[in-house]
Amino acid sequence: DPEPEGRRKLAERGLDFVAANRVDEPGTGFGAEANRVILLFPDGRRDPLPLAPKVEVAERILDAAEPLLARIGAPPPSVAL
Repeated sequence: DPEPEGRRKLAERGLDFVAANRVDEPGTGFGAEANRVILLFPDGRRDPLPLAPKVEVAERILDAAEPLLARIGAPPPSVAL
């Protein structure tokens, strides 16, 4: 379960969010074309993403980062394919 470790890192490092994933789930992680993550936020929200191609997972992570970047005036993120 990646959530407890993700929550620990979120709190210890004062992060805006964490994308936590299982490293032992078949068909995901390093060397695989897909991944499944849970986005964890300091306010307790969690957004479990379904198993999806890594590009789609990256887009969802960037979607979560965009409002945070807007707060500091940074340009919106993009994914290069």
